[in-house]
Amino acid sequence: MKSCSTYALDALERLSQTKRIEASLMEMDLRHAGLRVEMPAKGVAHITGVLYKHEDKGRIPAVIGRIPGVEKVQLDVTLVPVGYD
Repeated sequence: MKSCSTYALDALERLSQTKRIEASLMEMDLRHAGLRVEMPAKGVAHITGVLYKHEDKGRIPAVIGRIPGVEKVQLDVTLVPVGYD
């Protein structure tokens, strides 16, 4: 029972972190196509998707890394020039 509640608390903490990260990404006003945030482990943020500006790729780890509880940012995004068809 105790291990189950520990697992539940960990899952809730990771969900809370995911929502904080998503909010920070929205505030950054990025040019993107469907960024996805996952917390595969406590303190580890994994962000995937498509970005249109190279500068945004460099900004994400700096901003997300300042969120309390985020120890590591794994950024796995594809850069696509604007207007690419």
